[in-house]
Amino acid sequence: MFDQPGSKLKTTAKILFWFNLVLCVFLAFVLGIEKHSHGTYVEKEVHYSVFFYFLVLGPIFSYISSLILYGFGELIENSRMSGLLNTVKSINEFQKKQMIDPNGQYFDSEPDNVTTDTEPVPEGQVRCPRCNRIQNADRAFCFECGYSGEPFNKGPKA
Repeated sequence: MFDQPGSKLKTTAKILFWFNLVLCVFLAFVLGIEKHSHGTYVEKEVHYSVFFYFLVLGPIFSYISSLILYGFGELIENSRMSGLLNTVKSINEFQKKQMIDPNGQYFDSEPDNVTTDTEPVPEGQVRCPRCNRIQNADRAFCFECGYSGEPFNKGPKA
């Protein structure tokens, strides 16, 4: 029911325009032409101002109001598309920052808190060979880059 509200508003605007157009033409002839019967003779009197209002101004107002409703529908569709485009752009930016290792796993190209190879590794910890981050030795994989090979999953060193 609430899926694609923009396209539903646009469809409603089109339907309302055609309905109002037919209604205005009908009312122009019904209210603009007055019949007077004098026995067997029927006299038709045309009220040009009523006829003009319903036949000319009615469709113009119908078009303007439908155009506004259609515009709101277009605005809703474009705002949803803009949100989707921003999401896609942010995903693309994230993917550009990623690199793939030979195993097909993603890891960040610029990990935070990276240590150098010259720093000593404290007891009970290991250095990830891929990203150089020092972590607990009992981990099954590196929490920075996801590497799961040596030296992880060996248990704590004594």
